[in-house]
Amino acid sequence: MSEEEDEGWMKELEKALCEKDESPLSEESGNFTVIANECRGQMWRQLLIRDDDTIQTLLDERPIIKNIEQLEVDCQMLIASLEIEDEEEKLNCLSDTEAILVTMCKIYNTDTYDISKKWPSIIRPIISLKLPRIDTYTMFRAVDEEYLAKHQDCYHLLRILLLYHDPELCNLLDSLKLGPELYSNSWIQTLFSETCSLEVILSIWDLYLAKKDRFFIFFLALVFIINARDHIFSLKHQPKQQLIEILGNLPSQLAIDDINDFWSLAEYYDKQTPSSFIKDIAGYIFDPKQQDKGISQMLCLPINVTDLVSHTNRTVTNSLKFFVMDCRPAEQYNAGHLPIAFPLDSTLLLEDPVSFWTAVEGLLSCQKQSFVEGRSGGGEHWCFSGCGSGLDANQNTHMVVSAFLQKHSLYVSMLNGGYQALHEYFEKNNIDGLSDHDRNRCSQCLNNSNQNKERLTQTNSTNELFSKLGVAMRSKSFEVKGKLMDFLSSNNNSTKNEKTNGSSKRYRNMAPVFAIDEDDNNQDSEGT
Repeated sequence: MSEEEDEGWMKELEKALCEKDESPLSEESGNFTVIANECRGQMWRQLLIRDDDTIQTLLDERPIIKNIEQLEVDCQMLIASLEIEDEEEKLNCLSDTEAILVTMCKIYNTDTYDISKKWPSIIRPIISLKLPRIDTYTMFRAVDEEYLAKHQDCYHLLRILLLYHDPELCNLLDSLKLGPELYSNSWIQTLFSETCSLEVILSIWDLYLAKKDRFFIFFLALVFIINARDHIFSLKHQPKQQLIEILGNLPSQLAIDDINDFWSLAEYYDKQTPSSFIKDIAGYIFDPKQQDKGISQMLCLPINVTDLVSHTNRTVTNSLKFFVMDCRPAEQYNAGHLPIAFPLDSTLLLEDPVSFWTAVEGLLSCQKQSFVEGRSGGGEHWCFSGCGSGLDANQNTHMVVSAFLQKHSLYVSMLNGGYQALHEYFEKNNIDGLSDHDRNRCSQCLNNSNQNKERLTQTNSTNELFSKLGVAMRSKSFEVKGKLMDFLSSNNNSTKNEKTNGSSKRYRNMAPVFAIDEDDNNQDSEGT
């Protein structure tokens, strides 16, 4: 085929396959297009192949592999599973597979074939396309380098996502000591190729590669787990090993007719997840050069300040609605807080649990009503914010978050860096984004007292935009807080009648939120 003919063929292919946002899945109809292998090979070439002059040299070399017999057996089993009728094609595929896996051993600087890498499973959908060896190798290596997780934290990432979207199921699996690493290893490390039928995995890879979002594999995995929740609960008393096998085989039940719904559910969970966790905090998962960042130690899903602010101001597409809880003590909240944040003093969980849960009841009522009415500052996604500095203060915030997780609250997250990160973000961008901000009492301002705080007023377009965002955040929060304070006032009136010898801790310019047995004689003077 001439270059002109080849170019024309590619244009026709792109027109046929990529008419709808370069994806085999039509967003309007929700139906994906089943692609013939001839077209699939061309499509995958476009998505995976990179120019590399050293590839042919690598393929021509035949390094010595100690356990070459095991490699050859695995390759023979793989080719047999493809049920290729033509003997010559079968021998060519076998030869290509062996040569490619031997070359991969050289790439990894090892003289031993590593069974745990599951290379035969990964190369299965690619070798089934019967492409030239050099194309098959290049595509396989691209998948290995770009789409396979390189850190064990990937399993903790999946658990955090499950905790965010289905905390009850996550808590059950935790109680049974069934971490994702026990049943999802083959899912993540082979992109489901080891467990799904060839027909299904080819279609999934069509969509997955066209989407160009390697983190999406975790949302696909999430769908399998959550969809099996009833089955998992019914089997919770079964032996652990049996549960591991059942969970591990979940993708094998997926049929070609299920892919539309399967993919749509994964996209739903993706859109319902703050993007900063995946893109920023967990971004190292696919980079072998970066160190682990402690996802295994995270209590819940963390969210960055920029992500929270952008969603709050609806500056991102499909923005999430957050209900922000400021878990700092009242005096710190009164000295500055995010306009849409509601006070929930974490110290009261230990000092006065009754008042704490009374306030929580009011917050839950306000959250539900505000979300239904579409009010700003009211959302179904909970975001808890602590001080951001100080071990004891953050431990109190963690206790509050744990209490909500134990009640199986959906969409629970923590602001990464807490109030400290918020303060630094607004200061850095010259945004007047905090309500009731008193520099003489704000803990962060006091901590920064040795630094030069005088800033020249910026008038460029970026800072004008930030200023408008700050004003919008403040103005939109009052309507939601009004109804919340009415609820809390009525509840705390009854609490006060029961506590005749006590006084209430007050938040500035707000009705009493909590009632505790301690003196607060300086309240009025602090609030002015």
